[in-house]
Amino acid sequence: METKKGGKQTNDTTLNLKTSTNIFKDRTRFIMMVLLLLCLSSVWCNILSFNIGVLCMYPHRSGNGSLTELEIQLAQQSDAKPHKPDDPHVIGFFQKRIIWYTPSDKSKLIAAVAFGALVANMPIVWLTSRYQIRTTFGILGLLSGIATLMIPTAARLGINYFLAIRAIQGVAFAANFCVIGSFTTKWTYFKQNGMFVSALVAHFQLAPAITMPVGGYLCSAYGWPSVYYAHGLVSVLLFMTKIIVYRNSPNKHPFVSDVELNKIRVGKEIVTKNEQRQIPYKRILKTWSVWAVWIAAFGNFACANLMFLYAPTFLHAVLGFHVEHTGVTSAIPPLLQFATKLGCGVASDKIRNVKESVKVKVFNSIAFFGSAASLVILGLTVSSYNFISICCLVVSIGFLGLTTGGFFKSGPIIARHYAPFVTGNIAYGITITMLLIPFMVSSLAPDNTGPQWRMVFFVTAGILIATNIFFVVFGSASVCSWAMSNSAQNSQMNVTKFVFNKAKVGPAGTIQADTNVRQKAIDKF
Repeated sequence: METKKGGKQTNDTTLNLKTSTNIFKDRTRFIMMVLLLLCLSSVWCNILSFNIGVLCMYPHRSGNGSLTELEIQLAQQSDAKPHKPDDPHVIGFFQKRIIWYTPSDKSKLIAAVAFGALVANMPIVWLTSRYQIRTTFGILGLLSGIATLMIPTAARLGINYFLAIRAIQGVAFAANFCVIGSFTTKWTYFKQNGMFVSALVAHFQLAPAITMPVGGYLCSAYGWPSVYYAHGLVSVLLFMTKIIVYRNSPNKHPFVSDVELNKIRVGKEIVTKNEQRQIPYKRILKTWSVWAVWIAAFGNFACANLMFLYAPTFLHAVLGFHVEHTGVTSAIPPLLQFATKLGCGVASDKIRNVKESVKVKVFNSIAFFGSAASLVILGLTVSSYNFISICCLVVSIGFLGLTTGGFFKSGPIIARHYAPFVTGNIAYGITITMLLIPFMVSSLAPDNTGPQWRMVFFVTAGILIATNIFFVVFGSASVCSWAMSNSAQNSQMNVTKFVFNKAKVGPAGTIQADTNVRQKAIDKF
């Protein structure tokens, strides 16, 4: 991507004579993709660590052990004094400290993340477009890691402190999808766009596949604080590495060779910094294909958040799994979806004899309708056939992996250099559902019984079906007019002039363009 600064034109992606160390054999973009994938996963891991850690937090005492049922009953019935008079969630009993949360408290702690991300989303989109992801995402990632390290202290101080820390985690998470849009715009080779998008989007599945089993083991072996300490430390180390190694443009990276740089620049437009910063908000918000992406994101994350936030609870409370087994079993669905997303991204790039708009709608429909059907079967078999229930749980999430060839791919294509804004606002789909899902679950399944969870699954299936219909009707994979840069518009005008000059005059004096000439010109463009 080229930019202009101080009246001089600079090119971030053109072939320049620069000194580079080709230690990665023209594959530096893949190293950056993996590093970014790990960083994105780390931010989401920090948030999900609560879902496995909370299973061990109650009952709890100052050491790693647990209180007996009798001790808990005596504590609740006795005149045990609160550790903090204004916080009933932490009480002292026999010089032990008990921490527990009601279902409503847990919903608030999950919703706090969504609230933080919701409030921070627009400012972070602006900061990312102005200061790029190396600085913005680097600082936010360190903030997420430090906040996670502080959770054990915040939990002991009281729920209000815990809520504040969870909101900070949400603020950091708000940058994730904005980062994906920015990276794919600058670092990807156009024939590998689907693969890069699918790999980075898959952080949403890779994170629970790591956190659930690791968190379950740490929780059982070393106590619940170790879950947060481990996640926070890894996060800090990853983002320190990212700040040192990453560059906002491949042209500025010392390990990107001229060969790789020239490959990345194929298909890239010349976009001025002024164009990048002047986002046409009004025109974007009036575009139905953009809303189709955002509505589809809402449906996708309604199901995904239900599974990732409540799969441990469902497996533990309804199907009767132990905590350590809950962690391992909860990791299977996202791991399957992670593999599906990677495969789907590659497959979408390889299928070239089908129009892109048709492809994104087909992939999205298979994903949403397949997941909805699995949820319906899960609802009908819940608490009766554990094996079938687990299979349906896994398959429902696995189907959603196909969305990388659907709405996830549509966003960057239709928005081009404004992709950070369009894909960044996909985060609203995550945050809004993260706010709504806890209250939906607490209202439909307050006692965590099989029949109650049946209704939860049916409602989620309905959301998937409705949102996919909207995407099929209004979705697209054609570049929007407001996403055309000045250079692209000038090129298009040149194509039009070329076609006009090659036109033939018809019998009635009408101008008839030579079809072959016109098609070749458009293909070249």
